[in-house]
Amino acid sequence: MFVASYFQTATQIFNEYSLQFPLAVFLKKYFNSNPKFGSRDRKYISELLYGIYRLGPQPHLSIQDRMLIGSFLSGALPIIFFEETDKFFAEHYPLPFAEKKQLVIEKFQVAFSIPFPLSSGITEEEYIEYLFRPSRVFIRIRKIGMTSLRPLPRKKLNIKLFLILVFHFLKK
Repeated sequence: MFVASYFQTATQIFNEYSLQFPLAVFLKKYFNSNPKFGSRDRKYISELLYGIYRLGPQPHLSIQDRMLIGSFLSGALPIIFFEETDKFFAEHYPLPFAEKKQLVIEKFQVAFSIPFPLSSGITEEEYIEYLFRPSRVFIRIRKIGMTSLRPLPRKKLNIKLFLILVFHFLKK
């Protein structure tokens, strides 16, 4: 089934990745050199890989178990992944994070540890939950080159657009 293919590809990428670059940069290069992957494939494979790193070092677990546990805790993959691989995860998929985390600790002996001190006011529990919570917003900002700007005819000049452009250049 397609789920096994995602795990196979994610395992292959995990074995190739050597921590020289951020994972996002490595994945971008990998997917650019392998155009056979569509957007959904890239999303699912990336989520499996990020699951490993969010979970932290767990030497007693296999790579696939680490992918499953990390993705289960984040809740970013569809439930079919867990129905196809492990019924335990599928049964407990709708639970809140705290209950999922406790189940994973009990069943798989996962140890969550943070190797650095946290700022005051942030507990270890809050930070771990933050790691597994999907981002709500992703904003990509690119600078507009001067060559891409062209003067607009005076009749078609939109005052809002004009003010945005003026403000943009005043900030520089």
